[in-house]
Amino acid sequence: MSLKFLRLFSIIFYSALLILLSSCKKINESTLPKSYGKWAEDENDLPCYNLDLEAKPAPYAYFSHIISTGHAGALLDQWGNLRLINTEGGTNCLTPNTGLTRGGFYAMIINKNNAYSLIFSELTKNKKIQYGTGYAIYSGEFHRDSLHLLVEYQIACGADRSRIISASIHLQNLAKNTLDAQLILNSDVWPRPFHKDLQQFVENTTDTTGAGFAIFNSISAYNGDFALVGNEKYKGKRTKHTLQLSKKILLAQNESLEDECEISFGKSIVLNQTKERLKSCKASWKNELKNIIEFSIEDKIIKRECVWTAAQLLSFAFYDNSTNEYYVNLGGYGMYNNPENPNIQEFAVRENPETAMCLAYFKPELAKNSLIWAFKLQKPNGDIPKTHDFTFEQSTSQVNAKESDTELWQIIGTCEYIATTGDTSILTKQIPYWKSGRENVTYWMHLKNSFYWVRDSIGTGSHGLVKICKGDWNDYLSKIGARGKGESIMNTGMACYGMEKLAAIALQRGDTSFAAELTKMVSDLRKAAKTTFDNTWFIRGYDDEGNAIGGSDDRLFLDGQSWAVLGKLGTAAQRKLACENAVKFNSTKIGMAVLSKPYSSPAPGAISEFSLPSGEGENGGIWPQTVYWMVWAMANEGLKDLALQEWKKMSLENHARQFPDVPYGIFNGPDCYSSSFAGKAEGWTQNQVFKRDVPTPQNPIIAWQYFAIRKILE
Repeated sequence: MSLKFLRLFSIIFYSALLILLSSCKKINESTLPKSYGKWAEDENDLPCYNLDLEAKPAPYAYFSHIISTGHAGALLDQWGNLRLINTEGGTNCLTPNTGLTRGGFYAMIINKNNAYSLIFSELTKNKKIQYGTGYAIYSGEFHRDSLHLLVEYQIACGADRSRIISASIHLQNLAKNTLDAQLILNSDVWPRPFHKDLQQFVENTTDTTGAGFAIFNSISAYNGDFALVGNEKYKGKRTKHTLQLSKKILLAQNESLEDECEISFGKSIVLNQTKERLKSCKASWKNELKNIIEFSIEDKIIKRECVWTAAQLLSFAFYDNSTNEYYVNLGGYGMYNNPENPNIQEFAVRENPETAMCLAYFKPELAKNSLIWAFKLQKPNGDIPKTHDFTFEQSTSQVNAKESDTELWQIIGTCEYIATTGDTSILTKQIPYWKSGRENVTYWMHLKNSFYWVRDSIGTGSHGLVKICKGDWNDYLSKIGARGKGESIMNTGMACYGMEKLAAIALQRGDTSFAAELTKMVSDLRKAAKTTFDNTWFIRGYDDEGNAIGGSDDRLFLDGQSWAVLGKLGTAAQRKLACENAVKFNSTKIGMAVLSKPYSSPAPGAISEFSLPSGEGENGGIWPQTVYWMVWAMANEGLKDLALQEWKKMSLENHARQFPDVPYGIFNGPDCYSSSFAGKAEGWTQNQVFKRDVPTPQNPIIAWQYFAIRKILE
């Protein structure tokens, strides 16, 4: 082969390679994932997220945004649907989005005898969504036939515990011709599950209409009237199950109109509200979040995350008329499985004392409400049910058929609330037991009965640890104590943490005998736990046969380590090593997995009755609470750099950065993420066995950010 030929071959080869690399670069650049939107600040200097799903469509994702006054809430989605929800008389959806109803608020135009919907999904160009603190803004252009309109409508909930959702409509005529049309504002109404048959609702419901209002009279015993209220220029009417406000509009080119209205329910509807209500609703959140806004956090991204997630947590606040208390709903499947057709009429209880700890830093009133709410559900024997099914009398089944941690969360939540706020007046409040017919007793007595329930009814096992019964927080471990002998290191650590703090409060109150009982149990538990550190970390507990679960030759349970450390089990050196190994074996790029190694699916018979896939849920998934408990534990042990590192990994900001194609985890999300053990499903939430990404967001993913930062800084 001649030298000339080699040179020619080399030129051709490298030229072709450069062309190939260049084309690959173009392909890679064009296929790089684009963000679904970006963060910004609104006119009140509060964080908001601007979705742009025209640039990056996600047709199968809800992108749900929950807002609430603390009494009435709305669930919004990427198509512009509004579902008004509340929890009086059970979770119900007053304005479901189904094949028979379109939603709680939308506008229509009647032009030249043709009807045109102006709901967001019907807009045709330049569509944008802004999800803000307590509100949503939908905007875009509608260009069809001779119509060309700029459309913007807003939905807002004020931080005022009212039963009113505020809305506004803004129209600008972009066409050359004058728009001469009828504008109709609509609110479809079909309370579910009170009315299972739409025709029955239509036939049995009366109405009252007039200038600026349309009202369904007494849609249910709990919700009273339901109304759509605007200004007096609108004429109110009813069409089957829809309330309407209509008026004639005449808009020249570039001329605009802007009107406000309210969707409300209750026994006293107020007509003709001022135009400034929606603006004041949005502004009210700045004062609501004042404690966090004014708290010194130098990192702007961390600050934004804390403000946003705290506002989101408050959006899960609702009212339970069976107890006459405000509380924080879990959301998602903890609220109902299907917003249009709820079939689980119960509220999760355990999460309320958990989130009360978080709320105490910035919304102490709601934290107090949540703790009182849980004690109003307690039975005289001290048992607090895991869920509140207010339709039926709570069962009196044996402890072995129950969870074992709710009372511990209530003790810890109370102690954290008092430590944060200094409010000991809660302890003297008179609170009834659930449907007992007995006289009220003080909050302090409820606390004491919680302790006695844990000590005497749940009790300790042969190794001296608190029993697990049918699961502690980690109810995946439903089989290890099913026969009443299994033990939990998590329960033991929680008991030591909470009871030690409760003993200090008892001494301050002069209740020395109770303080002695608490101190003795803590001492006994810590003594028993000395043998639970297995070379490198704490075991998770013992099964009914007395076998250790989660030893160093098995798998590391994150929930067990965090509470063993927080409860000061073992030595300082052991606790430090447990923290470091949790980071070493459980940390991923989006948070710490609850297990260092998942079980098979179905799980081994001695472990669980649930079949969770690898990396999903408690079987190696990433649960925000467990990560932030570990962050708290590391901060307590002086490992603040590690704590902050893991806090950042668990943040919404980081999840969106690591998985830009995942359509949740940006501003809210489900209760957990799938971990790297789930393979290509990492960062998502699997639905093989249990559908976790139901339309409603859930609060665990946004409840703990500010709490954990405070623990790091303290």
